Amino acid sequence: MADLAQHLPFESESFDFVMCNAVIQHIEPELVQDVVLPELARVLRPGGVLQLMFKNGNGILTLFDKDYGVERNFQLYDENDLLQVLQRHGMRIIEADSPEELGGVLYLTDGKGVDQGLFFTRKE
Repeated sequence: MADLAQHLPFESESFDFVMCNAVIQHIEPELVQDVVLPELARVLRPGGVLQLMFKNGNGILTLFDKDYGVERNFQLYDENDLLQVLQRHGMRIIEADSPEELGGVLYLTDGKGVDQGLFFTRKE
């Protein structure tokens, strides 16, 4: 486990695959842009893949979470903004080579009725 507000405690180019699912929605955008995404890219080996899933949109979403019994706030992210940050760190989205393959940005709605975005990027 690591504190995503800090540099990750791993050597550069340590991993072939990094998964970050439903995490950045709890982190302020400046920290995601300046620390989290650059660090996730840093620890990937060339050719390595980052899977990123996030609450999709702009601004902050407040909703009553029946699973926790309280109102919760979630930071929403635009997929294009995230991809621009990752591109600056040598990451490129994995596109589908044919209509039968998954690729690009995938969109889904979670059990709370909130839009999610999901994509895979590869380190050049």
